Amino acid sequence: MKTINRFFLLLAVAGLVSCNLSLTPHDGMTKEELAKYPEGAMYATNGNYAMMKDILDYKGVNDLRNTYVRHYFQMAEFPGDNICLSGSTTDHLFYACTYRHFATMMNTTYLWYCGYKVINGANQVIESLPAGQSEELDQLLGENYFLRGMIHFDLVRFFGLPYIQGRENPGIILRTSSAGAGGPRNSVGEVYDQVLLDLVKGAELMNAPRGKSFASKEACCRGSACTWAKTRKPWITPQR
Repeated sequence: MKTINRFFLLLAVAGLVSCNLSLTPHDGMTKEELAKYPEGAMYATNGNYAMMKDILDYKGVNDLRNTYVRHYFQMAEFPGDNICLSGSTTDHLFYACTYRHFATMMNTTYLWYCGYKVINGANQVIESLPAGQSEELDQLLGENYFLRGMIHFDLVRFFGLPYIQGRENPGIILRTSSAGAGGPRNSVGEVYDQVLLDLVKGAELMNAPRGKSFASKEACCRGSACTWAKTRKPWITPQR
């Protein structure tokens, strides 16, 4: 009996030693893998779009009300005169209607959280996908520049003072790299400059449109804004 027990114990130990556990989800792809398998860039880019409409776990809670597009709409429209709320609700949209803001307000904090998740996803693709491989891959790269610029633009309008009130006012944290986290807030002017650079870069890359559901050269940059941004390039230091 002792011999049999030792045999099973040895098998168990051998099994534990031989197991090579992977901490990467089976349907996930690291930045390094994305560089090896460029076809994954399409799925990664589509995933960046999806984060704006999907319900993400936030602070350990999966709340059906938590989507970027829902909170963006509430924060952008409800404080104006086009929306009228009859009665009260425990949903934090109530505070957007009544001009009350506090540090733990769910629609505000989730917008910030999800916005930077999208920005980080865009940075992962930008850092992993070299330009010039093909028109199709350049289109995806351009779409990620667009997404990064768009989300920065959204956030700086919610969390910074209007541009017209001064370029030197505190804006938001610029995230043009997937490395590191946090840091001081950049000025409103610095954020707007980077947004324009991202839009111009995206417009230059996007020449194989994927349809109305995705970013395009026209959506990215058009007319005077594009011309104005290009004239500023010599004295703006672009961050890839």
